[in-house]
Amino acid sequence: MANHRSAAKRARQSEKRRMRNASVKSALRTSTKKFILAVQNGDKELAQSLLGPVCRQWDKSVSKNVTDKKTAARKKSRLAIQMNKLVEGIIHEDARSKKTGIKAKGKKKIKKK
Repeated sequence: MANHRSAAKRARQSEKRRMRNASVKSALRTSTKKFILAVQNGDKELAQSLLGPVCRQWDKSVSKNVTDKKTAARKKSRLAIQMNKLVEGIIHEDARSKKTGIKAKGKKKIKKK
């Protein structure tokens, strides 16, 4: 617990910011995942309708200092690349490849010596 009044106030402010940032990040992740699923399923109309709002959310997270501007630019670029591949019909079977920049979730394999 903080010993000074200013430190206690700072702790309260930090907690508020942490909760707000968590909310923004969660919404951002959810909308990005919806776009990725639309691309994986090959749904062009849905993906096109989601790309604008997703990019807008990345921009808003930068303006709120939740994410770094270069991180947002990189993510938006990779989403646009996926959209272009879907439109051109070049989308890979594995949309979570290293080329698209989206990591597949799973356990890491440990090499045995």
